[in-house]
Amino acid sequence: MVRNCPSGFQSPRWRPQARPVSCLMKTALKYGIAVTVAIAAWVALKHFVLHLESPAAQIADVLIFNLAAITGLMFGIKEKRRLNGGTLIFGDGLVTGIRIAVTYAVLTSAYFAVLLIVVGPKVMQQEGDTSLVKAFAGVAIGFAILGTMLSSIISVILKRPYRSQGVDGWLLLFVVGQLVLRPIQAANTLGSPNGANESQIAARFPVAANIMSIERFFVVGLVMFGVFVAFALLRTGHQWPVVLAKIYLIANPLMAIVITILYYTSDLPANAKSQFIPQQIAIVIVSGVLSGIWFAYFTKSQRVRATYYDSHSSVAESA
Repeated sequence: MVRNCPSGFQSPRWRPQARPVSCLMKTALKYGIAVTVAIAAWVALKHFVLHLESPAAQIADVLIFNLAAITGLMFGIKEKRRLNGGTLIFGDGLVTGIRIAVTYAVLTSAYFAVLLIVVGPKVMQQEGDTSLVKAFAGVAIGFAILGTMLSSIISVILKRPYRSQGVDGWLLLFVVGQLVLRPIQAANTLGSPNGANESQIAARFPVAANIMSIERFFVVGLVMFGVFVAFALLRTGHQWPVVLAKIYLIANPLMAIVITILYYTSDLPANAKSQFIPQQIAIVIVSGVLSGIWFAYFTKSQRVRATYYDSHSSVAESA
């Protein structure tokens, strides 16, 4: 019976699945606490030593919070791989990352809640939470969701060993993105406006309100299309999932272009258009670049060819 967390692959009899639960909790606590300490130290330094309150401080928050989370998740998942004897399947990495993310999400939100109680709402205004419920629940949910997204990406990158054929590597990252990351991003986009703002827009600018409804329809439709494409790509040995993926990649920037044109011709006032249209153009550019990169991948990747076109080939280069 193994009582301690192993430091590596100890014997042929050792199986990673037989590892005691305490090892998983130890990894989650170790790296979850480390991320929490890094975030808490920065918040304390920013408010009580540097007294930073400018918009630049909020940008620094995003960078440092994400850097701390990425670092903790990366080292935690790498430790999981080391404990498995140098091998790591995507599921093991994702579960490890989620455990770490939930740990630092709960601890960090508790830290913010204590700050709110002890210091008052002034300290929490920059973090966007001025009530105890928002300070705890809001930060916990946000950090846990973001941690899950980051864990998906890191697990794909650190996965070992890579196969030269099959849904792995960057192809697996694309599938995970459509199944997990894209729906979360769409939910965040659709949930940003509130009912009061929508009713005011509908009363003053009915054409713009109709365009907003069309945009929601397009966003939901593309998310569902992306999920279908992701499941289709799991069916290897057939070419049609790749064709479907390319159609999906073309549809994304086209949708962004159509929505931008519609908003430009809407009944919004000129000053609103001058602020809103550049944002839409930026979305078009980002969507076009990302879709172009993935389109090139599905066109040129040796893994894609070996998996969907030459499924019976015995030799295929890694992507």
